Amino acid sequence: ARATGSRYAPAYAEMDAVESKFAALASSTKHTTRALVHAALARRPCTRYVAPWRFWGVIALFRIVPTRILDAIARAAFGLTPRKLDAVTR
Repeated sequence: ARATGSRYAPAYAEMDAVESKFAALASSTKHTTRALVHAALARRPCTRYVAPWRFWGVIALFRIVPTRILDAIARAAFGLTPRKLDAVTR
């Protein structure tokens, strides 16, 4: 259980909202199942599998964009900003 008085409560709430958005965009398990079956049965399985294919764009973005920028985006997306973290303690 998450403490509502915690300084991380706003971050937890933001994370729950982001998780709900991701769940709405999630694809079915058929893509993952197809990749797993291929990996198990292929004579020469691939090193990496991305399922579904639309996530290749995200992976390419991770290779292009500097880590510090991706970290800043993640902090903002999950509500881990100093202003939001300090909101509970004030």
